[in-house]
Amino acid sequence: RTLQFPDDCRGRPLLLHSLGDRKSGWGMGSMLHEMVVALGLAHRLNRTMVLPDLDEWWYAAEDCRPRGFGCYFEPLSSCKLSDSSDIVGSKEFMTAPQQYQTDAMKYIGE
Repeated sequence: RTLQFPDDCRGRPLLLHSLGDRKSGWGMGSMLHEMVVALGLAHRLNRTMVLPDLDEWWYAAEDCRPRGFGCYFEPLSSCKLSDSSDIVGSKEFMTAPQQYQTDAMKYIGE
């Protein structure tokens, strides 16, 4: 809980994860599964996972505000992209399972 909701987000290392868009063709279950994998990666890397500030998740209803993940779910973090300049995208590590593990280990120096 303290990793996703720290007392102070300023300068906190972040892992940016995007839920994808309609062109991806993914179902909601696949998107949520990938988000859980990214959340595990963020914790392994000691980073706070955040979603894009303008998250226009295509499963959100047109009239829902905010029109994104927050339409149906509680916030994933108290941090925002503007809180830090130390931001890494989750897609850099999630290309393939073996490559993801190798890159993550190199990144954290193991």
